[in-house]
Amino acid sequence: MLILGIIIGDSWFREVPPIYFLFALVFLLIIFHFIKYKPIIETTIILFSFFVFGIWIILLHEDDLQIRLPNTDVEYEAVLASQPVEKGKTIKFDMIVTRCHGLNLSHPIRVKASILRDTLDCQYKKLNVGDGIIAYSLLEAPQNYFTDSNFDYRRWLKVHGFVAQTFIYYDNWQSAVVNLSSLSRLERTKLVALRFRQKLLQRFKRLGMEGQPNAVVSAMTLGDKSQMNNKIKNSYSIAGASHVLALSGLHLGIIYTIFLFLFPRYRWRILSQSISLICIWSYVILVGMSPSVVRSATMITIYAFTLLLNRKKMSINALSFAATIMLVCNPLNLWDVGFQMSYMAVLSIFIFYKPLYRLIPDKILKSSKVLNWIWGMTVLSFSAQIGTFPLVMYYFGRFSCYSILANYIVVPSAIIILNSTFIMFMFSPFFIIQKYIAIFVSFITQFLNKTITFIASLPGSSIENIKINEIQVIAIYINIIVIYLFCFYLKKMYKISRI
Repeated sequence: MLILGIIIGDSWFREVPPIYFLFALVFLLIIFHFIKYKPIIETTIILFSFFVFGIWIILLHEDDLQIRLPNTDVEYEAVLASQPVEKGKTIKFDMIVTRCHGLNLSHPIRVKASILRDTLDCQYKKLNVGDGIIAYSLLEAPQNYFTDSNFDYRRWLKVHGFVAQTFIYYDNWQSAVVNLSSLSRLERTKLVALRFRQKLLQRFKRLGMEGQPNAVVSAMTLGDKSQMNNKIKNSYSIAGASHVLALSGLHLGIIYTIFLFLFPRYRWRILSQSISLICIWSYVILVGMSPSVVRSATMITIYAFTLLLNRKKMSINALSFAATIMLVCNPLNLWDVGFQMSYMAVLSIFIFYKPLYRLIPDKILKSSKVLNWIWGMTVLSFSAQIGTFPLVMYYFGRFSCYSILANYIVVPSAIIILNSTFIMFMFSPFFIIQKYIAIFVSFITQFLNKTITFIASLPGSSIENIKINEIQVIAIYINIIVIYLFCFYLKKMYKISRI
């Protein structure tokens, strides 16, 4: 009901003041307080309260993003919120505008920015994340450039908090010291973390990691995809291995396991889990707090608490709780592609993994560890693909035919790369040791890139230019549910017949 309320609020009630729904929510809670021993009415009020709450929080977030932008060029102060990346004749980056002449800002706003490169002074090369600038340009409402696909770029910007975009001429900006007191503590912490991440990325280069191997390692370990070229991105996408480049549950699960090995697991469980969670959330801030990473960290946090309480470790209820937390914090996450695919993948694994895994008897699987690993990897990949392929076809118009094959290489390689990189940073005082580890990581990454490129080049590696709409996506999911229920019914009838 919370999700339904967010969808309805975003579609139908954009012009209604949020205060009305706050009053409605308070009224429902008052009614609930006076109604006792009537389960049906109580349940109805609870569900409707979540529905109204969903409308209220989406309208509050919509209000925060509704800013009347000036129609002319304005001067403003801003801080860079991402590392500038060269794209043709421009450099692109995210920035947070803290002060704007001619525009009364109640809070800082996020803007997608491009600066025309100057070829004489090359001042742009001195810019880094966290630096301040004073610029003069036109702040425009975001535009949707991807009209030939279902991916709504304007909506994506809105989901990530961007309210404007701008193009700055090379002589209309200069470096400056910007007052950051208007930023929240979290934003300032993120800026410090991103500057530190940039130093780690530069460390890769000093160790001799260059080219696309360095770009892939940077994406897999620190969430920086800016160095990757379109060719390698396309190869991973065609092979169905793009998930390894986007930090998610796989990466945080590996990192969480590393920390658990470093600390006593049974003697001081509370201390070890607390330190591990602090490290995990510090890492989340370091890599930019994308929805998929936050989702994974939330799930790991729930897992840690259930482990301490000796409860069932993971369930659909835990996944739903994590989704509720994220949607309450930012209801616009509902339209984030990464958020949708991440949750559908995990939900699909929860639902389909065990029934599919049990298709082969335990006696056969226990007889061979290799067979058990191969079958487990196959079922895990297939289960995740069941939940995500309709979204991939809808947003990207593609179906990867060899994604299960690719995962046999991707997952072990990711484990080796992440563990090796972690060990490499542990040996920071010993440059020679780091150098040899970096050579090993580069070798594994080159092998991974070549393998993925080979899989992507195979005949029939993907089905392209798929065009489906929202109704067809829903229809596909309904068919999946019907097939699952039908198979569950057949299995139940087979057990009854054997009795």
